[in-house]
Parts: sequence; C-alpha cells; structure tokens
Amino acid sequence: FVPTRFSKNKKLSCEILQWYQENLPGCVKSSVRESIESEEAIALQKSVVEYRPMSKVASDILNVTGELTKLIRSSDEVNFNNMQMDQLSNTLVGHSNNTQAGHFNHVHLGRDQLLNNRSGEAHGALS
Repeated sequence: FVPTRFSKNKKLSCEILQWYQENLPGCVKSSVRESIESEEAIALQKSVVEYRPMSKVASDILNVTGELTKLIRSSDEVNFNNMQMDQLSNTLVGHSNNTQAGHFNHVHLGRDQLLNNRSGEAHGALS
C-alpha cells in the first residue's frame, strides 16, 4: 500500500497516514503528497517525474519507488532462499512445496519497471 494525496497541513490526512502505517501490513513508510503538479501531469498524460522532475511530489514518488524496490529485492531474496529450501526438501523428502512471491497492490508501477529503473526516474504514475 502506498499512501497518496497526503497533506501534512490536514489533521485528518495525518491521522489516516498514521493509521495506514500502524494497521496495514505492507504499507510503505513513505507517502506521496497532494499537489497541483500531480493534477497537471494527469491532464497532460505524463507522470509527475516527467512533468516536474524537480518538484517535491516527484521526490516523494522517487522515494516511494526506492522503498518499493528495496522491498521487492528483499522479498525476491527471501523467496529465492525459500525456493532453495523447497528444492532441498523435495530432494530429501520427495514431495513438492509451492512458494508464491508476494505482490504489491495499489501502485501503478510494475515490478520489472521498478527493478530495471537504474536512472532513479519513475516512468509510471502512482494514484
């Protein structure tokens, strides 16, 4: 989960962000602020990072992207280690265990896009 349209000046927004981070497993620690740049980028059918790369909201998106990349990579490492243990178990015991990778919801950035993003620029939009 990626909290979006966050406004530090609105009490309700702060309360909602706090609730998300305390109660939703998998909620990232970063958030994406509400901004006029986001609305303008949508109208122009561009990502905020493409439209206003030096804006605060673009920085928010890059921070979230970095956090998600780290989570995906650590998840892939755990799943790889689990897969190795499953293969060892299959060899020793002779039965099959299936391991499924975790998924991130509510983000319009693909896993491959995040992992292949070497320039630090997000090409999709979060909503």
